[in-house]
Amino acid sequence: MQPPFNYDVDPTDLYKALETERWDFVIENLEQGDFIDQAQTWVYRKEEGAHKIKWQILPIHAAIGFEAPKRVIKALLDAYPNGAKEKDDSGMLPLHWAYGKDAEEEVLSLLTHMYPKAVATRDNKGRMPLEHAVANKGNKSVRRWTEYIFFDRHLIVEACEQQLLEEKAKIDSELDALRQENREWISENEKLKKMVEELEESTLTDKTYKNTEVELELY
Repeated sequence: MQPPFNYDVDPTDLYKALETERWDFVIENLEQGDFIDQAQTWVYRKEEGAHKIKWQILPIHAAIGFEAPKRVIKALLDAYPNGAKEKDDSGMLPLHWAYGKDAEEEVLSLLTHMYPKAVATRDNKGRMPLEHAVANKGNKSVRRWTEYIFFDRHLIVEACEQQLLEEKAKIDSELDALRQENREWISENEKLKKMVEELEESTLTDKTYKNTEVELELY
């Protein structure tokens, strides 16, 4: 995987092709393998006169933002399937972008089936994909979500259950670490306690020995 590219310095050829809507050129180069690495290469832009990142996205985010057709989205996901799981600098998945852009049903379906858990994933502001559609008055997206709830709701349930299981596993792991830390603390405490007892016993023995010497001298 290549390091991120600065949009204002040298954006990738793939990003430039997406920006100029050269869809056939994009698909051709992805299918030939020329854009495979670039499909998983981040492109970022900094705030003017500052070091702060303004945005950082993958080609899949960009393609959705530029309203590329489904065939382009599919080609990008074929080249980099994990792209459907990648969050931009705002914590948004490609599905968040798609709902926000009121993308076509085929694009929403493709992204959803590539990564079902996305429907229940929140961005950095705590918003799920549907909330982006509502905020931007995306009628097609809202209608698709309604259909999704009725016809593919098992995917939502599975996604939510999986998310809960992952959260539980994370909490269990943290608890195990705390328990181990506590056991180690108790063990160290017991060692220190034993050392103190041995020291006290040694001091008492030494004191008794000296008192005996003094008594013998006096005698």
